[in-house]
Amino acid sequence: MTLRSFLSTFAAPIALGLGLLWAWERARSQKHKVTPIDPNDPLWKSAIQHASDTIPLMRELFSQYGTEMQVKYPLTTDSGQIEHVWGQLISLDASTMTVTLATQPINAVSARPPFGIPLADIEDWQFVSSNGQVRGGFTTQAQIAIAKKTGSSIPPHIAESESKFVDRLPIAT
Repeated sequence: MTLRSFLSTFAAPIALGLGLLWAWERARSQKHKVTPIDPNDPLWKSAIQHASDTIPLMRELFSQYGTEMQVKYPLTTDSGQIEHVWGQLISLDASTMTVTLATQPINAVSARPPFGIPLADIEDWQFVSSNGQVRGGFTTQAQIAIAKKTGSSIPPHIAESESKFVDRLPIAT
């Protein structure tokens, strides 16, 4: 087999395979890309406070739509670090919420959901209606505003939700 015939036979499949491998690895690494937010940023603190202040609305929506509600809460990892994760709201009483774990923590967590979380620890809540409107989602709105202010990239799945928020976080421009 000559070099020319070897290249014409195998070069395209090898190049295609390497291209697919590169695309897969890039997509995999983008999936776990996290944009850090300063937890002391005034807008971030305002978003968490706004979520807490609107718990009565969250309760009303939860009573109407049940487990379609998502909540953001702090989760302590095995190394003692706090990660801020989303989960499905399963039940809610006067002071506690029972939640699943929807976003994968960066660090290891041995405990398995469902978790009982004090309602006072809620960082955000979000409900997406059947027409695509988003109720709550205050930290997501803050994340978009902070990314725009700092020139950081906004993940596409977050950017596309920007026009769908019903409950707007007051953001000074």
